[in-house]
Amino acid sequence: MKVEGNSGITPLTNASASQSPVRAKQPASAPDQESVSISGKSSQLQALEASIKDAPEFDTARIEAIRQAISDGNFSISSGRVAEKMMATARDLIVPPKV
Repeated sequence: MKVEGNSGITPLTNASASQSPVRAKQPASAPDQESVSISGKSSQLQALEASIKDAPEFDTARIEAIRQAISDGNFSISSGRVAEKMMATARDLIVPPKV
């Protein structure tokens, strides 16, 4: 099979170069004054977020106690508790908890 000519197909060109850029529409004129009110729950949430930011990511005293127990040979692991936590995590991944 032999193909000759361009068969009436027009090649694509970079259309954006020849056209002006698209500009976002400006919103309608805003009222002279705007007001915002924050509910009590929102204020509580903001206070909670602030306290979380100040809290350390981990408990250094607990980590040191575990490290010392391992060094002393006194650290014990409850296989039943580990299994329970693994099952709870698996359940949460399969069916998220109801809020």
